[in-house]
Amino acid sequence: MYRLLIIDDEPVILDGMVDLFQNAEHLNLEIYKANTAMEALIWLERTKIDIVLSDIKMPGMNGLELQKEIHRQWPHCKVIFLTGHDDFHFVQTAIHNHSFDYLLKTDGVAAIVKSVERAAASLEGQSEVDHLINQAKKQMQLALPLLQREYLWDVLQGDPRTSDSMSEQFHVLQIPFDKELPVMLLLGRIDMWPSNFSSSDRSLLLYAVQNIAEEYLSPKAAVLPIPYERSKMIWLIQPKIKQEEDYPESGGEIWRRTVRFVQGILELIQSACSQFLKLTISFASASEPCSWQEAPERFEKLKSLLNQGYGSGLELLLSDANQEKVGSPTYPPNNYQVRSMLKNTILLGEYLENGQKKEYIRIYNEIRENLLLSPSIRDTVKLQLGYSLISMFLSIINEWGDLQEIKDEMNIRNLNSLVEMGSWQEMDHHFLSFAMLLFEHKSKGLLNKESLLIKKIREYTEQNLAGDLSLTKLGEVVFLNPSYLSRVYKQITGEGLSDYIMNARLMKAKELLKNSSNKIHEISISVGFEAPSYFHRFFKKATNLTPHEFREALNK
Repeated sequence: MYRLLIIDDEPVILDGMVDLFQNAEHLNLEIYKANTAMEALIWLERTKIDIVLSDIKMPGMNGLELQKEIHRQWPHCKVIFLTGHDDFHFVQTAIHNHSFDYLLKTDGVAAIVKSVERAAASLEGQSEVDHLINQAKKQMQLALPLLQREYLWDVLQGDPRTSDSMSEQFHVLQIPFDKELPVMLLLGRIDMWPSNFSSSDRSLLLYAVQNIAEEYLSPKAAVLPIPYERSKMIWLIQPKIKQEEDYPESGGEIWRRTVRFVQGILELIQSACSQFLKLTISFASASEPCSWQEAPERFEKLKSLLNQGYGSGLELLLSDANQEKVGSPTYPPNNYQVRSMLKNTILLGEYLENGQKKEYIRIYNEIRENLLLSPSIRDTVKLQLGYSLISMFLSIINEWGDLQEIKDEMNIRNLNSLVEMGSWQEMDHHFLSFAMLLFEHKSKGLLNKESLLIKKIREYTEQNLAGDLSLTKLGEVVFLNPSYLSRVYKQITGEGLSDYIMNARLMKAKELLKNSSNKIHEISISVGFEAPSYFHRFFKKATNLTPHEFREALNK
């Protein structure tokens, strides 16, 4: 639905135009009218206007001056001038100001309707869509490095949402890797920042470190860096190959050469960073590639390796090869699995807050299965997970308000005891019950909210049938965007809001025709039809009788 604003200082012409477009049902327009440019400005400030049909010569601000203000507020609005003045200066100025059309009042109603039809078509025209898509593509191209890093960071975090669409995302984001081939991970850390460095200094130097590393690595490998935690970076690496059939499986000769090259070049990167940037850099590299599905676990192991170190802990050059054989500390058991479960509690909070019950149960079942099928997971991990879930529940309850009845049912003290005893089976039962309780509360709250919204709209409509019942006005009454209100009303009731309003007017008109002696034109005005002719057409279309025939039939 588009909003058409008609402006003319001659009431007969204004009402005639309103009547004309109210009957042009194929255009699906919501009609607004104004007698002056100043009255039009009030509408322009209240709501978005899509098409303006305006006179040029009006008292006060004329149409050409109004056009500038229209395009200042709503640059996509199509302005059609309808005037009795065949003046070249007016035409020239209107065209210069990007008016959509210029019509004489003598051109006839068919030409006027045709012009508005073309304006509506242009609002959804392919040329404009193509222009917007091209703009979006240009913006995306500028943002591509950031989008690539954000997506690959989600992959490294083991986000389950990345696995199903990886091939598509690699293509869309132009990620310079092959999803079907393994990847090598390299972690880097700036060991120490000078005390006088600002945040912008650090960002600039992080970028410089990435450039130095890429300069050394790129002759032999495709490289993409991802900075994290302010002073750390991870590089994702695949060897450059001339032909895909030359690419071996993980552990093949090209991969062995690539791993040797990367590990051998790290010393040069350290030296360059020290010489040119005055920074000490530490590295922890994988000794072999891994699949993209294994990358999150490999990432966690390399982070653990980098945190262990030797000697002064500066300018480390570490590899995960044969760690256990040389007596290095082993990785914490189930480290990646545990981190993945804890991250999933964040997803649970999002799903619970958004009312996404099905998604919540899916993720929760994954956590439950990991705990039940992995007896090696320590009690301290279960304790941490339990408290993470309690924290998530309490955070949501506090956001929604002081829901004392839910807090009472949760019985926080007993829950704390369960967590401390580490009885996951009992915790599991309570956690699932609390989640379902919160979903039920949210659902009831939404239903109550929707019920109040519909009630308020209908009460206002019934009390103001003769007044302004535009989407703009109703949106102001319930503090919602007009277009959103229209969609929500139909989603909740299954009926269009404009259909409800017209039906309410019809019911009231029938009541007045039956129970009052008011004249038909008075009834027309009292139910919101300023033009009696439009009321007659509307009533006959709805009942197959004119208002007069309807009243006579009742009196027989």
